[in-house]
Order: sequence, then structure tokens, then C-alpha cells
Amino acid sequence: GLNSPLSSMIGVMIPTMIAAALGSWGIAGLILGITIPITMYLSLLGTKEREEFQIDEPLPILKAFIESVSNKPFVIGSITYALIDFCFGFTMMILPLYAKFILHIEEGMEGFAMIGVALGIICAVPLWWKIYSKKGPKFGLTLSMIIFCVGMVPLFLAEDFVSLTVIGLLPGVGVSGVLMTEPVISAAIDYDEIKTGKRREATYGGIGAFIARLSMILSAVALIVVQLTSGFNPNLETQTPE
Repeated sequence: GLNSPLSSMIGVMIPTMIAAALGSWGIAGLILGITIPITMYLSLLGTKEREEFQIDEPLPILKAFIESVSNKPFVIGSITYALIDFCFGFTMMILPLYAKFILHIEEGMEGFAMIGVALGIICAVPLWWKIYSKKGPKFGLTLSMIIFCVGMVPLFLAEDFVSLTVIGLLPGVGVSGVLMTEPVISAAIDYDEIKTGKRREATYGGIGAFIARLSMILSAVALIVVQLTSGFNPNLETQTPE
């Protein structure tokens, strides 16, 4: 749901601040390399499976996979969210570069280019819960995608950090609704339970997480391709027209 984009934005903000404070990306990488496994382990301590689902006999691996990929609501939802994650991830990677090279935000603060989007996401959560509960996941997802796409149009017209933050609120509102995956995925899981007689939340959660990570990788690859084909040079404060 919303944990993924918010944690991703924090992940963009924190490293740049640490690197700027210490004057070294190597030391920042070492610190993050030590702390990330620790926090991941701590998160596992609170992960528990509901007891009523532990008594179910799981499907064989091959059959479970076939049933999952033949679940039409899940496939449609997964493809939709994969494309959305790609667009959001690509934007999240570009905004710090835009803030540094176009808006000339001071070093170490580039990650805060996402602050407007983050505020939009957080503030719009109650609104989207009401829309999803009253109008259903299909209407909520469609409306949120429209708001996200419309909000992206003026995003790169910002001339300073303040205007970037204000303009970022609208796509943030759209992202908030788009990334509320629970209603859509829950509907797909309910459909699967009726079909197979088993509640397989972990299976769908694992496949969904894999698709989300794959879309993030594709976002990074797309950014690299754009930089290579456009002649981007990270060592230059002002990029040449070529």
C-alpha cells in the first residue's frame, strides 16, 4: 500500500543528507549497508500469520502458480500497478536530478524534491478510503490515475523549490489513491478463494512484491538509458545542449 512509496521517498532523502554531511558517498553507503539489514530483521519480529489460515493445506507450488496467473482480476491489477510503479519510480528518480541541475537546490537537499508528493500522499489517505469504500476499487483506481496523470503535466514547470512542492501536491493526491492496493488485490484474493477454497494472501503478496520490484528495476534502467542517450554528465553543474 502506502508504505512502499513513502519508504522509497525517505530512502531517496536520507542518503543524500548523510553523504552531504559526511562528505562521502562511500561512508554513507557503509552506514546504510549496516543499518538496513538490522531494520529488516526487526520488521520480521512483528510478522505473524493469522492462526485460522495456518490449518489450510497449501496448494502444490506449480498448481498455486498456475491458479495465480490465471486469476484475471489479479493479472489486470498487477499489470496496472506495475505500469503505475514504473511511472512513479521513474518520476521519483528524476525529481532529485531536476532539483539539483535545474532548480539548483543546495547539495544534500535534492531528495526533498519529493516532499510535495509525500504531503499529497499522506493528506489524501482519508479521502481515498471514503471513495474506495463508497464507489468501489475500480472507480477509485481510475479516478486516482486520472488525477496522477493530470498532476504530472505541470510538475516540471516549477521554477523554485516552493513551487515544486506546491505543484507536487496534486500528483501526490493521485499517487495516494493509486497505491492503495488493498481493495483491488483483496478483491482478486476473494475471487481466488471462491475458486480454490483456500485463502492465499501470502502467495499473491509475494507475486505482487516481485512485480513491484521488477518495475522499479525497469525504472532505473530507463533512467540510465535516458542519461546515456542524452549525454548527461553528473559532474557538470550545467548540462550542455548536446
